[in-house]
Amino acid sequence: MATTASQNIQQTPFVKQLAASDRPTRDAAVASLKTYLTASRSFTKTDMLKLWKGLFYCFWHSDRPRVQQALANDLAELLTPMSEGNAPIFFRAYWETMTREWAGIDVLRIDKFLLLVRRYLNSGLRYCAARGWKEEIVEELLLRPLEQGPLDPRNQRMPNGVRFQLADIWVEELEKVLGEKKEFPVVLLVRPWETMVRVGAQKPWRLKAKEVLAEPKWVEWGYEQCCQ
Repeated sequence: MATTASQNIQQTPFVKQLAASDRPTRDAAVASLKTYLTASRSFTKTDMLKLWKGLFYCFWHSDRPRVQQALANDLAELLTPMSEGNAPIFFRAYWETMTREWAGIDVLRIDKFLLLVRRYLNSGLRYCAARGWKEEIVEELLLRPLEQGPLDPRNQRMPNGVRFQLADIWVEELEKVLGEKKEFPVVLLVRPWETMVRVGAQKPWRLKAKEVLAEPKWVEWGYEQCCQ
């Protein structure tokens, strides 16, 4: 029977060890965290937010480009083996943490956090693809956290840095995940940008969303309405 995580997972040793400069320590920490997250237990939103607070600052303190890139990849891969019950909570906690902390990221660290946004979008897309693009998974894991978070068209408190980064990479990351296989719920994947165009609270958001919808790939993927 699954048990509920009760300890303060923000303080678990492997979270702190993820920021280690040496690869063996970092790899061991990632393996421990993966085991912890995929064990037979149920996590609450509070659990995941505590975990992501620790992971955010772990990533914050990572230095040197190679370490940052490797850690971004490792953090994104945490989602891959998670159960369909825990994965949406983990994914939502990531976006909530990013949007809450974004304003405090300084210019010297912004590039690595933009990279982490890219890696997490890709990870979410791959999670859906690995499960056959089931519409309920696309909705619950990918779209709901984004449409109620950084891609909420009416919420003006959401950071533009995250929103515009998602716009810039959406089609590119989707294309990477699709590869040669083009069967996926295109109507769902284009929806956040159509909604942004219709009801986005600020003109720059609407214009940016129109840029996403103007991507020729949508037509290639069998969806022409967005470009009419």
